[in-house]
Amino acid sequence: MVVNRLILMCAMLFTLSLNAQTFTANREKFVKEFQASLTEFGKGEFHDFAKKTLPQMLLESSEFPEAYFTKMVETCNLMVTKKLKPYPEIYQYVFSVASLIKGKQSAASFQAWHSSVDKLLDNKNIKKFVIIIFYIRI
Repeated sequence: MVVNRLILMCAMLFTLSLNAQTFTANREKFVKEFQASLTEFGKGEFHDFAKKTLPQMLLESSEFPEAYFTKMVETCNLMVTKKLKPYPEIYQYVFSVASLIKGKQSAASFQAWHSSVDKLLDNKNIKKFVIIIFYIRI
């Protein structure tokens, strides 16, 4: 009886880990994965960003530096492991990165901002990150 429950729990944990969305470090795939992660949340302002603005920035222009993209993918995947939701948390983070780039913030400014993001994600209390990323718009 105990063995059956243990097997069932392991199977459930394995299934849950398969359902966790991860993001690829390929720009075209990232855009598709990001859009797919938001589909269950309907349409709205975030939908326009995911379908129009982000693909244009990542695929049709050179304004999004490769180093920023790599860091963004790593952070999105870390957020997935921390069980943050695609919307609003991951969306808001990606939107913030894009806003920093569109606002032509310096590399030093981006690095300082991202250092704060990294520290907040390293905290055991992830709620601080959620509050800051959601309520402080760039």
